[in-house]
Amino acid sequence: MSLTPLRHRHARDGSRSRGRSRSPTSERDQNCSLSRSRPRASVPQKSLVDFRAIPHGGTVQQVTAHPTWRNKFISLFRNSSFPRGVHVGTDELFFTMLRSPSIVEDVMRESGAVIGNVLLEFEPVSPADRTDASMRVPQRAVFLLIDAPSRVRELWDAINYRSFRSDVLDLISKLSVRSQTRRYAFFTVADGDAGRVMELDYTRIQSSYLRVFHIRDVKAAFANQDKVMDMVRSLVAIVDRRR
Repeated sequence: MSLTPLRHRHARDGSRSRGRSRSPTSERDQNCSLSRSRPRASVPQKSLVDFRAIPHGGTVQQVTAHPTWRNKFISLFRNSSFPRGVHVGTDELFFTMLRSPSIVEDVMRESGAVIGNVLLEFEPVSPADRTDASMRVPQRAVFLLIDAPSRVRELWDAINYRSFRSDVLDLISKLSVRSQTRRYAFFTVADGDAGRVMELDYTRIQSSYLRVFHIRDVKAAFANQDKVMDMVRSLVAIVDRRR
């Protein structure tokens, strides 16, 4: 009886092992993996509308310095569509929406949102997408909340109790007035809820009363960063005089 040399037996075993690894199952798994990795078909450009967000009263860098700016930005459009490709330009933000009969009006209606103490105004990039009707839609109502609480959760409780539409609370900021720290925040809602926001005025939260002011001339108030801070200081002074 002849014996196969050990090294030859290992070689044959190895070849059988390699043959077994190429089973139909593994090839099928590989094909599935390849099919999953294929990119999705892109949306035709004619089915999209490009928009820009123009900052007022500050810079786009102030907007993006807000720790949750992207989530707040996306949440503005939760009642219309999901913004795609949000990216930061030198002076503006850009994003894309799926085209629909009302998408331009829906986006324009969110103009007036304040993120990072900066007011954002939206418009389509292409003049062809701008219509007289879209340019006349009511924009967000802007409010300044003075003596906001240090714990934002308690302020949100007071806001959520009233179920405003499309409400966005900006970051609570601090201002030093005569060696005292005053907290303030911008709050915006859908234009139809503007009257109800004043229900928050004189709401007692923690140890102080929240004061609410409707900013009606937003273009003047957010003309530049100095104007924004002048407005905040003047309204804090009004609160102090009425105490």
